[in-house]
Amino acid sequence: MKDKILLKFKPSFQKELFKRVILKYGNSFKASPYLGLCPSVIRSYKCGGFQSVSEEIVGTLIHLNITDKQEVQENIIKKICKTELINLNLTKGRDYRGKKLSLLKNKLPNISTLIKKIII
Repeated sequence: MKDKILLKFKPSFQKELFKRVILKYGNSFKASPYLGLCPSVIRSYKCGGFQSVSEEIVGTLIHLNITDKQEVQENIIKKICKTELINLNLTKGRDYRGKKLSLLKNKLPNISTLIKKIII
């Protein structure tokens, strides 16, 4: 299985790109079959709801003459592997939760202390 490559664009370029799609086909519902995406996903890309676009979708946009390779190359901020991005986000989440739990653990009294207070 080949890992997907995600492209992060300048936000203004990403919005412009998907505005072009909607203008070319009339609306996101009509553009949906051409891109193989749900209309809501197209609108989310246009509004900046997604921070990266798969390389496959960009290839389709180039094939449909919405944009060209040079314009895409000029506006890429970052290329990242999907599994790498997922692992990075999972690691950040684990670190954050670990810090919060350690703070909480230090604030709560241990069980033996609570039992002693109840018995006395």
